[in-house]
Amino acid sequence: MVDGDFWHARGHQDSPGEQVASNKEYWQKKLRNNVERDKAVNDALTESGWLVLRFWSSDVMKRLDDCIKQILQYIPDKK
Repeated sequence: MVDGDFWHARGHQDSPGEQVASNKEYWQKKLRNNVERDKAVNDALTESGWLVLRFWSSDVMKRLDDCIKQILQYIPDKK
């Protein structure tokens, strides 16, 4: 999954919305819900046997090779 840095509170998961200057109450609730939903989705998928890999959109844009390397770690070599 690729998560947008702002929408999923990158660096602020413990206190989503703290990085916003205006309309704080709205954004704190919105971003907190996003972070909580991310955790619930991760848990549900993991419990169903899925491996969940999440990447920040800025990492995909700036360090795509690193993201691909992480994914490849979980793909079995079919030689």
